[in-house]
Amino acid sequence: MKPVCVFYYGGWSTSIKNRFIAAKPKWVVSDIGVWRSIPDTDIAELLSKGIMLCAYIPAGGMRGFIWNADDTTDKTPSGIKALIDQAVAKGFKGVFFDEGGIYTPNPPYNSDAYCDRYLASPGSAAGGNYNGHPIRAVSTGEHWNASVAESWKGLTIEYYTSYAKSKGLFVVLNFSIDYESDRVSRMSANVFPLVDRILVSEQYVSRDGGQSPRGIEVINESKCWVLDYSGSFNAQATINAINYGFDAAYCCESMGSLSSNFETYMSQIPDSFEPIPEVVSRTVTISGTVDAGDKPVTGLSLTIKITKPDGTVDSLTATVDPNKVFIQAANYSALGTYSAELIFAGNNDINPFSDTQEFVIPEIVPLPPVKADLTANWTIVVS
Repeated sequence: MKPVCVFYYGGWSTSIKNRFIAAKPKWVVSDIGVWRSIPDTDIAELLSKGIMLCAYIPAGGMRGFIWNADDTTDKTPSGIKALIDQAVAKGFKGVFFDEGGIYTPNPPYNSDAYCDRYLASPGSAAGGNYNGHPIRAVSTGEHWNASVAESWKGLTIEYYTSYAKSKGLFVVLNFSIDYESDRVSRMSANVFPLVDRILVSEQYVSRDGGQSPRGIEVINESKCWVLDYSGSFNAQATINAINYGFDAAYCCESMGSLSSNFETYMSQIPDSFEPIPEVVSRTVTISGTVDAGDKPVTGLSLTIKITKPDGTVDSLTATVDPNKVFIQAANYSALGTYSAELIFAGNNDINPFSDTQEFVIPEIVPLPPVKADLTANWTIVVS
């Protein structure tokens, strides 16, 4: 796979899917006007090829920010949660929150943004300042919705980032910090533990200060993505970003299309050569004893239903021996929590029975090598 996140906001087709599979980017972000209609089977196929398709969700800067007149997304807190639930239901494993942090109007069209784990939205009113930068009031107009802004009052970015994490999603936050002089004062490092990645630049090729890590990016490069849509597929800039330690980068002509230059660009980006995780099969043995008082249990057939982490169910059968013991084993490799249900259907002499237990197949952590103890027989002579 290539350490590239493709921001592709165009339409979907089998051809587009196959082009991604052939190009091998690690991530693809799909626009909200598209991802809800992508076939579930396409999402699953991309995941099986190692490509994580992320659902684009506009957070509206927690102030009801409106990108354009066609943007009618419900950006209230409940609306953002509903979009997260939709992404999970469709099989997405990642989400991309655009307009992350807290936005404040900066007329006429652009906006300032501040990102801090503990910075609460002031709603539609002005909110003092963040590190000396004013958090201005919003009003209903071309780019802001005051009632939506008010619905966020008192909430922080943890509201939606933590909810997405609770659903097991890979969470990316867009907080582009292309203000060189304010790179630290507009964002706190306390945000990094909340999410998996942060898009820290949308002007990577031409940003002030150059392409090397700047300010808040330093020591956090492995959790930072950079982007540029300056009008060319600039493979060298992407390679520069990767060499600087950024986790992923992308340069493109347009987010709304996948031109014929895409394949040439991707062919120049080296594979990350990440080792494929070893799949280790574990033997799960389920055993026990049963008793039915004076009623015979030898030869009774017990059903064991194993619900795996992906929700699929295996059905096993165990037979009780003359010592009233049953035992059944199966092999599983998927990491996670399983549920085992022991069932006896019942007969003329014995009532039905069922009981459930959970078990976990954890990641195998290699044990450190056994080290020998050092002994010494030594003296110090001072003459």
